[in-house]
Amino acid sequence: MIAVGVAEGDLANAWRTQLLAVQKAAANEVTTTLAGLRAARRDGGADLIAQWRYRFDSAKAELVQVSDAVLKELRQIRTAELTSHIDRLDQMQRTWAVQRQH
Repeated sequence: MIAVGVAEGDLANAWRTQLLAVQKAAANEVTTTLAGLRAARRDGGADLIAQWRYRFDSAKAELVQVSDAVLKELRQIRTAELTSHIDRLDQMQRTWAVQRQH
């Protein structure tokens, strides 16, 4: 039972790490496009500013979508972990109850 719990925990942690990496990449894209927009405002014409503004707005929208999906998935992972812990504890209590009877 403990080995299964450890394996499930390892899998959940790996999945969490992947999800957070995707979210971090989306956040990095927002930072990159913001820097491009600032540079365009400083040095560029209206067309360049508009291009960078579009890229920045798109990156922000993508970050919101990614973040929402990541949070939803993280909640599902945590719910599954808690359910698994409860199931293992229930099994352990039943096992101990049987052992006490003997």
